[in-house]
Amino acid sequence: MAGAPEVLWYRCGSPRWITSSLWAFLGLFLGGIAISTGVTGSGGLPMIAVGIVVLLLTALIMRQFLRCGLGVAADHLILRQEFRSREIPWADIAGFERARPPGWRSGTVIVVVCRDKRRLYSSGCSPDGSGNGNTRAAQLVRDLDAARRARTLPAHP
Repeated sequence: MAGAPEVLWYRCGSPRWITSSLWAFLGLFLGGIAISTGVTGSGGLPMIAVGIVVLLLTALIMRQFLRCGLGVAADHLILRQEFRSREIPWADIAGFERARPPGWRSGTVIVVVCRDKRRLYSSGCSPDGSGNGNTRAAQLVRDLDAARRARTLPAHP
C-alpha cells in the first residue's frame, strides 16, 4: 500500500507457536474425522461441510495466535493480542518491563506499563525463560524503551 505507515513488529517466544500447534492438531484431527466420515458414506455431504468449516476455523485461530506481538509505529504502539488489537499513543506509555502475567506458571512477557498504571501484554512477545530468552527479553525491553523515548522526548537543539 502506498503511503501506509511503517510498523516494526516485535514477535518472539514459543507460547504462540505451541498454542497454534495445539489448535492445528485439534482442528486437523476433528476436521479430518468429519471429512472422512462424510467421504466413507455414513455422514455424507453435511459431515464434509462440517469438516471444512472446522479446518477453516482452525486456520483462522492459528493466524490470530501467530499475529500476536508489539508493533512500533510513528505515533503509537500496536499491542496485538490473540483476539484484540489496541493502538496506544506513545504519550500514554510510561515504559516496558519483563514480568510473569497473572495465572502463568512459568515464562515471562514484555509488559507495556501505561501512565495510568495499567499493565498490558501480548503473548506474542514472550521470550522463553532460558538464558537466551532472558537476554532476548532484556534486549526487547531496551529496544522498545528506546523507541518510546525517541518518540516522546523533545529533540535537543
